Amino acid sequence: MTASRSLQATVKANQGHNRLNIIALVLLGVLSVAVLFVSPVLVGAMVTQLGFTEAQAGGVISAELLGMSVATFAAIVLAARWPWQRLVATSLILMLMGNLLSSQVSHYGTLLVLRFAIGLAAGVSMSTCIAMIAGNANPDRVYGLWVSGQLIFGALGLYLLPKLLIQFGFGFFYLLVAIFIGLFLTMVRHLPEGAQTGVDHRVAALSWRQPGQRLALLGIVAIFVFYIGQYSVWVYLERIGVAAGLPSTTIAEGLSVAALIGIAGALGAAVLHIRYGRLGPVLLALIVSLMAMGWLSQTGAAGVYVLSVSAFSFSFNFILPYLMAGVAQADSSGRLIMLTNLASGGGLAVGPLIGGNLLQSSGVLSLVTLAVVLTLISIVMAAPVLNAKTERPAH
Repeated sequence: MTASRSLQATVKANQGHNRLNIIALVLLGVLSVAVLFVSPVLVGAMVTQLGFTEAQAGGVISAELLGMSVATFAAIVLAARWPWQRLVATSLILMLMGNLLSSQVSHYGTLLVLRFAIGLAAGVSMSTCIAMIAGNANPDRVYGLWVSGQLIFGALGLYLLPKLLIQFGFGFFYLLVAIFIGLFLTMVRHLPEGAQTGVDHRVAALSWRQPGQRLALLGIVAIFVFYIGQYSVWVYLERIGVAAGLPSTTIAEGLSVAALIGIAGALGAAVLHIRYGRLGPVLLALIVSLMAMGWLSQTGAAGVYVLSVSAFSFSFNFILPYLMAGVAQADSSGRLIMLTNLASGGGLAVGPLIGGNLLQSSGVLSLVTLAVVLTLISIVMAAPVLNAKTERPAH
């Protein structure tokens, strides 16, 4: 009887620790990419409050995202030598100090350099977070919750920040992030110490001769192509609505609904996880994505626009956790998964660049056609990764 109670207590303790672990990972993901999801508000505030040009404001955001992408390589090296909790804590402390300094800076050049440096620290934090989730017993579910957390933050930030920045000034955002980082440092102890995949994170080698790592690399390239295809359309959804002759209120409402539906997509992946494998659910979501892009190229009615942008948002955020989890399972080193941070960052940069030029020169149909082709290519590339045998987590 005593042994049974002791076992039950141990199980409950482990479940509690696992919940705290997942909460910590989701919050770490949010703090690492906070700027990305509220960048439209920050750009506007830099222009109106700091007197930056649109190009300068965009440059500040781009510098931070560039730093995050470049830091992926440093994260791979450091994660092989440092305990992961210490690596994250160090990165967060640097981010905290950098955000406190940023809250007092109004000079363009200084802020540009400072945000790039903070991006380096955030990139190490983000890459390590991705690797930590890869080591979880149920990465599909955790990646789904991780994406959901970022989307929820983005929705709240886009709604609340404009009022807060008007009242307290542009630097208030960076001060707020610094405060949240300081509070989160108390949760670092709930993060994994290192790889949980059975591979010692301090000595695991990256060898392209291992089939699993070649498969992981294929998945990473697929994520890069997927991001290019999806973001070449995503950032211009508002412009597509304008080109269709829709009123600004309809477009704003449609994008707001799409943001909420995107959260549902990520949560859907978290709930479904690998119950039906990975490839099947992704193929169904792919069909939804292709239909949504087809509707976008022909939209002229408000209802069709809202439906298409919502379906597009749902499918993107549903597919992404499966792609990440597929790479995580294939990556026997526990560190190659960090390159997904570089792949997504690269896609975020390349997609809008290609999409903008194509939209300006050839119109919506050409833009959507390119996005359809790239999305199809990415899923075809990822199919071997998604179709690999999945190991069901123990409950």
